[in-house]
Amino acid sequence: MKFVSIDIETTGLNPVTDQILHIAAVVEDTSIDPLPSITDLPFFERIIDPGRIDGDAFALAMNHDLICALRDVHGDYTVYRDRKIEVKEVGAWWGGFYHWLFHHFGDPTKRPLRFPKKIAVAGKNAAGFDLPFIYNNLRDGNPGIFHHRVIDPGSVIMGARPELWDELEQLPGLSDVVSSEVTHDALDDARAVVEALRVLRGAQ
Repeated sequence: MKFVSIDIETTGLNPVTDQILHIAAVVEDTSIDPLPSITDLPFFERIIDPGRIDGDAFALAMNHDLICALRDVHGDYTVYRDRKIEVKEVGAWWGGFYHWLFHHFGDPTKRPLRFPKKIAVAGKNAAGFDLPFIYNNLRDGNPGIFHHRVIDPGSVIMGARPELWDELEQLPGLSDVVSSEVTHDALDDARAVVEALRVLRGAQ
């Protein structure tokens, strides 16, 4: 199975009124053997400059370092947590993300160019949070390329082994992934979802 893990950092919880500040995505292909290390997986990352920043006080405080990175943009890049990251304005980041997705999920042999099937998305509450924010950030809304069913590691645990919430030690390493502190770094969190799903599959 091939899927993309997506995570965003925002100025609040409302996808209509609040803004995306940071987006990252990681591609996992479970058919590859042996699996690459998490940090070697293909990834996409952008910091998004919304211009005037509006949002919830708690979210703004939590993303203080990210907002400071937006203040110190040099050309098209800024430095955030020791990473040099490209900065795009609202609406300008989607083209690069779309082409990156097509590179990994599209079919270049077809004309017109298209995705042969809907892309499977993984993420913690991606269906209720990340994807609505992304769609509201686009002029034409939902681009129709993502599958409507999302792989949520929390739901996978509850669906397959609900008792694991009380007995996470039954899967060595799972508690370290699932209950570890969220970094509020979009790339770290997108990778953590892939890692959690590997543990659930016994692929660690």
